[in-house]
Amino acid sequence: MVCGKGTIKQIKFTVGLKNSFPANVLVLKNKAEVSEEVALKKSILEANYSRNSIILFDRGLQRRKTFCEFSDKNILFVTRLKNKARYVETKKFKEVKGRKTKTLLLQKDVLVKLVGEREILTKNEFRLIVATSLETRETFLFLTNIFNLNAKEITDAYKRRWEIEVFFKFLKQELNFKHFVSRNENGIKVMMYATFILALLLLAYKEKNSISSYKIAKIRFTHELEMEITKEIVLACGGSIFKFNKFKNSQYG
Repeated sequence: MVCGKGTIKQIKFTVGLKNSFPANVLVLKNKAEVSEEVALKKSILEANYSRNSIILFDRGLQRRKTFCEFSDKNILFVTRLKNKARYVETKKFKEVKGRKTKTLLLQKDVLVKLVGEREILTKNEFRLIVATSLETRETFLFLTNIFNLNAKEITDAYKRRWEIEVFFKFLKQELNFKHFVSRNENGIKVMMYATFILALLLLAYKEKNSISSYKIAKIRFTHELEMEITKEIVLACGGSIFKFNKFKNSQYG
């Protein structure tokens, strides 16, 4: 798709994580899908997840109509509203003022209707949790359609959305997914899915070996893979497996 007044063609994709693993990838090509309002909504509606899953997404999606559609489809979500968002409080949900989490000071937990187009209130009622950062004093507005969790559980759930930012940083810095080797759609898709397969292998290796750093996981995974390939070459050439193991042990210190 061509964005703006330029002539550069672009392709956009969205990624959904499930338990830290990439689970839903959607490639977008229509110009209207440049908008996060369109792209994120489509990605969420087309994703595969269990009935009780909680969908976490950022402030790129703000349309009141979309929030209502999610609720009507029984899609549970937690997101953040922009601080200038307008709403009308309909009822206090829980008294939380003064309570703290590790990073937040809770201010209010209320039921609201959002002010939409033409000043019309949403037909659906949502839950709004207002909190202040203990460190920066910034105010956060957490919006959800979940009513059976307490305020701390809702804000803790939203924190997990940060995993997608860490994952993208991992893709770009450690797997070099920022320079395309092809400029056609099929070539980009091949590179993208190959990168995600590698990411899945590294993530599984990281979890299995209780490694905290993506970078360390990549280094160890690469080293072990090289050793296994070398071992097969040694065996195929009739070499000494005893000498190879001695070499391998010296490499691991």
